[in-house]
Amino acid sequence: MLFTSWERPRGCMIVSSGLRMGAGNDELLKWLSEQRTQRLASIFDRLRRGQEAGEINQSTDISSLADFLITVLQGLSIQAEDGMTRRRLLGIVEQTMKYYDSAG
Repeated sequence: MLFTSWERPRGCMIVSSGLRMGAGNDELLKWLSEQRTQRLASIFDRLRRGQEAGEINQSTDISSLADFLITVLQGLSIQAEDGMTRRRLLGIVEQTMKYYDSAG
């Protein structure tokens, strides 16, 4: 899992670095926010294409589903940075996929 690699810092810089910055970093904070917004947009776009292709039920609110998935991804990053084990992180992914499968 990318978030728990011992070869690099755990977690995700885009998610966690903004949590530690104070005043005077407005330009960087804006860039980090834009990166997170773009990631959410790419998830939404993929879900939309999946819905158009019949892979996701038409009644599924893909906007809320995208919000849910990005929240899980960001949470995984924070938990990994705090040292949560790979096994536990994968358990979160498994539960998320069960939810995703029921939404599809």
